[in-house]
Amino acid sequence: MEKLTITYRLQDYLEANIIHNKQLLILYKIFGSLMSIIIFLHILYLYILKEPIGWINVFFLVFFLLFMNYEKTFFLLQIKSLFKQQKKYFEQVEIVLTETEIVEKTSYSESKFYWIYKHNKTPKMLLIYINSQGFIIIPKKYCSNDQQYENICNLVANFPQGN
Repeated sequence: MEKLTITYRLQDYLEANIIHNKQLLILYKIFGSLMSIIIFLHILYLYILKEPIGWINVFFLVFFLLFMNYEKTFFLLQIKSLFKQQKKYFEQVEIVLTETEIVEKTSYSESKFYWIYKHNKTPKMLLIYINSQGFIIIPKKYCSNDQQYENICNLVANFPQGN
């Protein structure tokens, strides 16, 4: 049995969502890069022809450059906003993991899970998915030592998983 008490910070929530949305963020980078190149070439073409470039072209170039860095711009603002809106969900949380159940206790509820959708282990944190979108965040920094983190990861890896 492993027991953790966690008070989530914005940085924990941000890192977990970056891990969760990794594929989407890669697609945004690719899309932003392609659109930036296309608009840059269009502006260059207009410049060579000595045509007026227009503010709309510059606006779209800047927009897609920001979109290319979605993780550091729009995504960061979205996650900060969600974190502030759902502040009560990030109060102190106690998580108890055994071989047969995962218990998540907060000041307003207690949830028990006898199976999980999947898990995702990284060097910084463990995400335990309770469904395809919702997950429990276990940052490594809240574990007393590396061994406790590994024990938790092993418990979760052997926990019943599936759709």
